[in-house]
Amino acid sequence: MVRTRRGATTGEADDNASDGDVEIFDERPPAPPPRPRPAAGRGRQAFGAVDPNQGRKRKARPPPDQRDDKRPKKHRETVPYDVDVDNAHDEQQVTEYVVDLYKHYKSVESTWPIEAYIEFQQDINAKMRAVLVDWLVEVHLKFKMLQPTLYLTVQIIDRYLSSKQIHRKKLQLLGVSALFVACKYEEIYPPEVADFTYITDHAYAAEEVLDMEMKILLELDWKITAPNAHLWIERLCAVCRASSRVKHRAEYYSQRTLQEYALLDFKPSQIAAAAVHLSLVAEARENRDNRECWPRPCERLTGYTQLELYACAKAISFHVNGGVDSKRRLVACKKKFGRHDFAEVSSTGKCPVLKRPRELALES
Repeated sequence: MVRTRRGATTGEADDNASDGDVEIFDERPPAPPPRPRPAAGRGRQAFGAVDPNQGRKRKARPPPDQRDDKRPKKHRETVPYDVDVDNAHDEQQVTEYVVDLYKHYKSVESTWPIEAYIEFQQDINAKMRAVLVDWLVEVHLKFKMLQPTLYLTVQIIDRYLSSKQIHRKKLQLLGVSALFVACKYEEIYPPEVADFTYITDHAYAAEEVLDMEMKILLELDWKITAPNAHLWIERLCAVCRASSRVKHRAEYYSQRTLQEYALLDFKPSQIAAAAVHLSLVAEARENRDNRECWPRPCERLTGYTQLELYACAKAISFHVNGGVDSKRRLVACKKKFGRHDFAEVSSTGKCPVLKRPRELALES
C-alpha cells in the first residue's frame, strides 16, 4: 500500500521504498461532490436576463372564512373569565365546569316556559298571587332561609297553577306546601311541618300540608330543579367584579319582580341581566363616574346586549318605582332590603330609568 506524503522528496520516497511499503501522506481535503444544476426557470439568473414569470398576476389570497389555515384559532368562548383564572385553585368554584353549567341553564330556560295561567283560573287572579308572594317573602325572612329557596318556591307555585285549577281558600296552602318542598331541596336544616302550620295560624293541619306536598310533586313529575335569576345574579356579579352593594341592589330588583305576574314573560336570565344592568347604572350615578354599565364579560355570558335588555329593564323600573301597583301596599320586599344586612339598598333612591336606545327610536 502506497500513500503519498505531501512535501516528501523523491530520494526519501526511494529510501522508504527499499524497506517495503511506502506511506506517502497527502493532507489535501477531498474534492466536494458536484452541486446539482438548478432547474430551468429557478435559481439565480444572470444580470439582465428576462424573467419568464414577469407580467403574470399574483394569485389573490382567499378571504378569511374560506382560508384553509391549519393553525388553531382562539375563539372567544374558549377564553376563560378572569374570575375563573383567579379561582382555579378553589375546587368548590368548579371553574372547569361553570361555563358548561350556565350554557345548560340557558338552554333549559327555553324548554320549561311558564305559560299564562291566570286567564284559565276561575277563582284566583294576579292580585291574589301578588299578596301570596308578598307574604312568602316575610316568612322567608323570618326563618332566615337561603335566597334560592324563595325563587324555587315561586317557580313551584307558577308551574303548579299553570296546569291545575285551585280554589282561593287553598291558595295559601299551596304557597306553604311549595315553600316546604323548596326548603327540603335547598336548606340544610329545613323547618318542620309544625312550623308551617304555625305560620298559617293553624288554618291548615299538618296532614293537609303533606297531602298538598304530594300533589305538587306528582304534578311536577318530581322535577324540581330549574334555573332561577339568583344563579345568574351570582355569576354576573362575579364576572364583572361588582361590589356587594351592586349585588344586593340587583337581588332587590329581581325579588321585587317575583310578585308581578306580568313579568313571567321574561326568562330568569333576562331578569337577572336587566337587574344587574340597572344596579350598575345606579352605582355609577351615585358615584358620578362613567364606568361601563354593561361590561363585555356580562354580555358574553348571557348573550344579551343593552338593546335586548331595554324592555325588561323598563318593566323592572316601572314596578320597583311604584307604577299602578302602589295602592296594594305590598312592601315586604322593600322592608327586607331596607335592613342593614342588605346595605339598605331599597331606601337609597329609586330604580334608574334607562333612556330609550337610539336603535329603537330609529325603528319607530
